Amino acid sequence: MSLAVFSVSMQALCATEDATDVDALLTPKVIARLAEGEIVLLKHGAKAKEGATKGGGVAMVLINRPKEEVWACLEDAEAFPKFMPRVLSATCYRREGDNVGLKYKVKILYMKITYHILECHERDKGVISWTIDKTKKNGIRETTGRWILKAHDLEKTLVAYTVHVDTGLWVPKAIERALTTSDLPGVVEALKKRVESGGEYVK
Repeated sequence: MSLAVFSVSMQALCATEDATDVDALLTPKVIARLAEGEIVLLKHGAKAKEGATKGGGVAMVLINRPKEEVWACLEDAEAFPKFMPRVLSATCYRREGDNVGLKYKVKILYMKITYHILECHERDKGVISWTIDKTKKNGIRETTGRWILKAHDLEKTLVAYTVHVDTGLWVPKAIERALTTSDLPGVVEALKKRVESGGEYVK
């Protein structure tokens, strides 16, 4: 699968914004590239004044399966360690209707980071949004993001994955890139492989 990277200056798309914000990014040119099998990455990054790493971006992919199948895969977050890059464990510690609390442990090079997020699942909008659970102990300062699903043609789904991370830490360049932008294409590619294989793909 080829990778098209578009470097643009943009603000973080946080979990509280409406999913229609992504529509502006889905230009005819971008949709055509997605239809050709490319992953499109829009990225941004910065250093906080104290030197901590923060940044994020949007990765988009076209999955050749109906929206319902993609949604079902994303709802099963506890299966993410089987196929998502860098995810060591994912545990659901809270479930109240459409609100889900998840504890993640990820490994980036030699660092293992644990953090907790609170997800909101809006099936009618095709959106799963999250923010960090500040009632828990976390290895990063902040993270917000969304999975956004849009039906495309009859049996396909346009997927946008947006994330913003503020580590609150000084970290080496390689870890900085993995936390903020470089892992985004791998995440959506892993989701595509998992869904299109009928749940058979593992990393």
